[in-house]
Amino acid sequence: MKRKVSNVLIGVGSVLILSALAIFSYNAQEAAAADQWAMELMPKLMMQIESNQGTYDEQKPSEAAEHLPDPYSTVMDTLAVDGNDYIGYLMVPKLGLEMPIMSDWSMEKLRVSPCRYAGSIGGDDLVLMGHNYDRGFGQLPKIEIGNDIYFRDVNGVVTSYRVVAKDILAAASVEEMVSGEYDMTLFTCTYGGQNRLTIRCEKTA
Repeated sequence: MKRKVSNVLIGVGSVLILSALAIFSYNAQEAAAADQWAMELMPKLMMQIESNQGTYDEQKPSEAAEHLPDPYSTVMDTLAVDGNDYIGYLMVPKLGLEMPIMSDWSMEKLRVSPCRYAGSIGGDDLVLMGHNYDRGFGQLPKIEIGNDIYFRDVNGVVTSYRVVAKDILAAASVEEMVSGEYDMTLFTCTYGGQNRLTIRCEKTA
């Protein structure tokens, strides 16, 4: 009897180990695919932003002023690249990262790129989310209070931020995630997925 129980436990343990390895392998493949996508997409996005910005530079000052985006608008312009809409890209010098940001989010889009969860730059309430892939938002734990972060929108306008707080919030704390007087928030899952690492930022001059 004891031998049967022992064999059952060994069998269950083996299944759990194999399942864990399968999940780890799947997540690693997803992360690698997202990495490859970002490497291929960033030059395209940057080129389109440069082209978009050039339309203002080529106009006369009076004409350009009429068409410049409103810095206080809560609606963010987008650019379509490879079938998805982007609001710009995030730059984190501390980590040597440049990451494209999709204009809205879904589970499918998050497998490709960090996304806007809520808010806008003009509304001083931008919230960005991303999977904790190693070369993406998985680097957020390395960010320290006082670090600078920059966001370049699709019109070429760069907004500067400084990290002022780091929090760990429960996965269900949706209201807490979007509340407060923070100009920009970045968040990702902690390992295990039960909580959310949250980086709070304020605009700098």
